[in-house]
Amino acid sequence: MKKAAYALLTLALVFAAGELILRAFGYRGDPRVVDFRFQITGDLIGEPDPVRFWRLPNVAPHFQGAAPRIICLADSVTVMEHGRGWPELLPDALRAAGYAKPAQVFNAGVPEYTSYQGLRYFETELLATRPNIVTVEFGWNDHWPSPVNRPDSAVQVPRPTVFALHQHLIRLRLYRLLRTAILPAPNPKVLRVPPDDYRQNLRRIAELVRGQGGQMILLTAPYLDNPFGWVALHRTYIDATRQAAGELQAPLVDLADVFLHRRDLFLDPRNDQCHFNKSGAEIVAQAVAAVIVQKGWLP
Repeated sequence: MKKAAYALLTLALVFAAGELILRAFGYRGDPRVVDFRFQITGDLIGEPDPVRFWRLPNVAPHFQGAAPRIICLADSVTVMEHGRGWPELLPDALRAAGYAKPAQVFNAGVPEYTSYQGLRYFETELLATRPNIVTVEFGWNDHWPSPVNRPDSAVQVPRPTVFALHQHLIRLRLYRLLRTAILPAPNPKVLRVPPDDYRQNLRRIAELVRGQGGQMILLTAPYLDNPFGWVALHRTYIDATRQAAGELQAPLVDLADVFLHRRDLFLDPRNDQCHFNKSGAEIVAQAVAAVIVQKGWLP
């Protein structure tokens, strides 16, 4: 009994010493080990979700009555300015375009979402609200390399109990060291959503929307032209969006060319060539409203 207790004490001391040494040197491990999937903490991304990987807490459509329902499905481009994204500007833009009646708009943007997550979000939760119009804008996060070397469609979120245990253990530097040691090397060729899957996700969203008598508008993801390596790949997804719009005979709000050289439309043009400011949001809202009114889609 004493030998066992001595062995346990020795092991605990070795463990504590190793933990202290790692902390002293500021060791944090590979960033990928902080969570099973991505950073699923804080207000930016929200809380874990078994279907969509993560969700924004306390965010859901609250449609009421007979007023038309519009859902704006997207990633962070619609939510970066906290309530001042283009979906929030859309009702005023509709009035300015000539639609005088009330319209209900739900901003369904979630930071870092891909078209795969958007599809799962729509088919499992938003479809039941029977929207009249759904706008779809993805592409940015689809073409980033997967941090787990698997496309989104092959990823499984761990059970809540496993995830909760991981969230406690990740505070230990020794645990981070162990997980870092067993991580496979990142493969930049494994994208979160390959281009063919991206087009298929757009087609599936269109099928779901139209199956209930609704209409869909596709938007290309605008960017600010620069020499960065991701530009060519981003253009591939813009072209895929254009192709999908043609195949589906869906209206396309082609923002890419409009924003290409407009530094004044982005939140931080030097460091962020993706997220646009209020001026950019106004342009998007006006363009979407013009399509809706021209098509006569709202009663």
